[in-house]
Amino acid sequence: MRFLLNAAGQERHQVALPPQAAPQLQHLLEAVRADLERSVSPALAGELRHLTHWPAGPRGLDELRVESVTLLGWTSGLVLAMLGQLEAAQLRQQTAAQQRTLFPPRLPRRFRRGGRDREPGPLIT
Repeated sequence: MRFLLNAAGQERHQVALPPQAAPQLQHLLEAVRADLERSVSPALAGELRHLTHWPAGPRGLDELRVESVTLLGWTSGLVLAMLGQLEAAQLRQQTAAQQRTLFPPRLPRRFRRGGRDREPGPLIT
C-alpha cells in the first residue's frame, strides 16, 4: 500500500501540467475533499477541513500540488491507521482463541464431580 502511494506521488511530481489545467484540478481536488468529508466521522472531517483550509478563489498549480499531497498524506494516514486497528483486533481475537484452547474455563468447585460444596441433586423416589 505504502509503495503504491509513494509511486503515485513520484509520478505526480514528474508530470508538468499546463496552467490551463489549474481550474479543472482545483475542482477535482475540492470534489475529492468533499467526498472524503462525507465519508468519515465528524471529528475526522473537522481534522481534514483544518488541514486543507484554502482561501476561496482560483489557486496556482503549486498550491494545488500542495493540496493534492496533503489529501494524499491524510488519506494514506487514515488507511494505515484503519489497517493497524484491524490487525490489532485480529491479534486480540487470535490470542483469546489460543487462551481458550490452552486454558478452558473451569466450572466452580461446587459444580464439579466430587466437589465439597456440591449441592445435592433432586431426590428420586
